[in-house]
Amino acid sequence: MHYYEEHQERETKLTNDIVSLHQWAVREVLAIGPADKIFVEFDKKSYGVKGDVDIVVWRNPGLEGESVIAVEVKVMFLNGDGNFKSKKVFKHNKQIAALEKEGWDYVYFFDFIVVEPSEGWFHEQAFEGFEKYDKTVKSNICGHIVFQVNSVKHKPESLAGSISHKVIKPASPNSGNNGRSKIISALRGNNA
Repeated sequence: MHYYEEHQERETKLTNDIVSLHQWAVREVLAIGPADKIFVEFDKKSYGVKGDVDIVVWRNPGLEGESVIAVEVKVMFLNGDGNFKSKKVFKHNKQIAALEKEGWDYVYFFDFIVVEPSEGWFHEQAFEGFEKYDKTVKSNICGHIVFQVNSVKHKPESLAGSISHKVIKPASPNSGNNGRSKIISALRGNNA
């Protein structure tokens, strides 16, 4: 089953697969080292807030240069005619603002464009999603990265034809991170 065909829990499935099967993609764009910790669907309840964070990176845990990174993930689909489906233009801005207010050192928005699976390994729409992409992020500090997932029919997602990314905007440090200590305590508790 492909992300493109899976209508239930597709964002969760893609997020889990990116962190497990295609972890190199996340490690590359966030410069994650071998000692850094990655969490998927981290429950905000552990630091007193409702909801979850799609991807959390705890960089240099307990060491100099320690930082906490929150990633909001959204998924949209590019059909064979070159039109986007499930394009929620503004939904991410509310979640990003909440993450910034909660005290994360860095906040990122990952938007995944999933292309309708092709018959062969070469995908005719290999970069079409990037060319048509026009979403923006209201935040001044949030990093904004777009990924395009090109799948191949009759192959498992672990053999996605290609996953490429484009950095729209790098993240800046969050100077208003008053809740940082609660987040780090929650990560320590979750990592015990």
